[in-house]
Amino acid sequence: MKPDTTRQTTFIVCALLMLLICIVYCRVVGFKFLVYDDPLYVVNNPRINGLTASNISWAMKGVVNSNWQPTVWLSYMLDSQIGGIDSGLFHLTNLIIHIANTLLLLYLLKRMTGSLWRSAFVAAMFALHPLHVESVAWISERKDVLSTLLWLLTMLAYIRYTEMPNLRRYILVFIVFALGLMAKPMLVTLPIILFLLDYWPLGRLGIAGQNKSTKGYRKATLKRLMLEKLPLIAPAIAVGIVTILTQKASGAMQELDKYPFGVRTANAAFSYVTYLRKMLWPNDLAAFYPHPKDSLPIWQVMACVMLIAALTWLFARARRYPYMLVGWLWYLISLAPVIGFIQVGMQAMADRYTYVPMIGIAIIAAWAVPDMVYKNTNPNKSKTAILASTALIAIAAFSVCTYYQIGYWRDDAAVFGHAIKIIPDNYTAHNDLGVALMYRGENQAALEQFREAVRIDPTCMRAQYNIINQLYVMGDVDGAIKQTHALLRSFPHEGRAYLRLGIIYLRQSRLDPAEKNIRQALRESPKDPKVHQAIGMLLLKKGKVDEAIARLNKAAKLSPQDPDIKQRLEYAKSLKRAAR
Repeated sequence: MKPDTTRQTTFIVCALLMLLICIVYCRVVGFKFLVYDDPLYVVNNPRINGLTASNISWAMKGVVNSNWQPTVWLSYMLDSQIGGIDSGLFHLTNLIIHIANTLLLLYLLKRMTGSLWRSAFVAAMFALHPLHVESVAWISERKDVLSTLLWLLTMLAYIRYTEMPNLRRYILVFIVFALGLMAKPMLVTLPIILFLLDYWPLGRLGIAGQNKSTKGYRKATLKRLMLEKLPLIAPAIAVGIVTILTQKASGAMQELDKYPFGVRTANAAFSYVTYLRKMLWPNDLAAFYPHPKDSLPIWQVMACVMLIAALTWLFARARRYPYMLVGWLWYLISLAPVIGFIQVGMQAMADRYTYVPMIGIAIIAAWAVPDMVYKNTNPNKSKTAILASTALIAIAAFSVCTYYQIGYWRDDAAVFGHAIKIIPDNYTAHNDLGVALMYRGENQAALEQFREAVRIDPTCMRAQYNIINQLYVMGDVDGAIKQTHALLRSFPHEGRAYLRLGIIYLRQSRLDPAEKNIRQALRESPKDPKVHQAIGMLLLKKGKVDEAIARLNKAAKLSPQDPDIKQRLEYAKSLKRAAR
């Protein structure tokens, strides 16, 4: 291994990386909030409006969109405390964290391996690959960049622990890891990744070959290394269980009847290979990838399985190059929680899922290619020049792709229009584009997008309800009622449809059909707080204030953070006080 480079060279590399990231990503600071989860997480979330005691308390237990992410809520609150609900500031924070992740990754790899240039290549790929645009340019994906920062800080704390194992340093590892889990449960695989690092490059097992870069790390037996990870596995399992239960309770976790295990396995194998292809040739990136209407061809699935198996066997056999197995397992394992075996949401895959896993593939490229070029020969200027030129060309090419990919995230029309261009039958993109058009007042165009989403996938309930709402907003009350009845003919147990129909009748002061449908909604969805709220408002219309208050109190118990329910309850109580 070459002697370590000077601090001055390292500083110059860090400065160049920061400059490149700023040049490529600087436009995001001028981007606005998207309708894609940003209103739910930030714009319409009163709880992130400043670092108050009440908001901090909520952050520790609040669940939004089936996500429990206290450290993310606190970071949003800090942004809001500094500059209010300003999209530019929120984007800037994402960008700053991405820069910090890049520099920290470079530092960690260099510290573990002693190689600046190979570490710099991995950091550059991480910083400037277009697959990572979604994680940085989307405010709602703050959990990705922030959890990765805590992932890397956990690695740093662990490296310090391996240099001088003691309880105080291990407690620091545990604390940072726990904070990372509180940002995104994807960190559940980190204890296994730390075990991989023990093999290479830390060389704590004494198997990977000892060199200058591993002399400072304490050797240990396999049993000792496994026992070291047990305290970290416990909170990982706990957070994993909480996440599964939360997602299941909210309906975000898809049942086996919609996506059978065979479909999930096929999609997982296909996704593993597709992510690899996108890392090499990222020409078709979209904000949402729906599951294909038809099953994947069996030959395609088998080819993917065989490729994964072959690469695993090949890297396991390459014992002279331990980084190959470590990088490959890093990719497979860190991607496993979101590969689709546990199907959360409707997407088949997502670019943001590669934010951490791609590091493993970049490590393979950064170490394997030079070793293959220099195999059985000493490094010379010509080979080094070829390697450096190839690396720079790759970095430049990906930087250009990233710059253009960022442009698609400038606003709702761009991000969803591009997704539709990539995947024409993208029902989620059509629906979200419709929402964006609705906010812009383009009601007819929005309605067309909602109808297109339903045409592609009649089970897309968001689009179904958006059609009903849009017809009502446009003054076509009869059309909204007809659309709701049509929905109920196809889905007779859809409690929210009965609720929507009941509310429409309630607003028209047609109390009998309103009560009939709201009561049916209660039978279908007895724990839905909005149903109890609707019954409360119906009782108020009938002048039954005490019964209305009791019903609204029940709604508030079911959803204590809902500001609309609180407002309705206070209104009912004010009517009771006025009647005294």
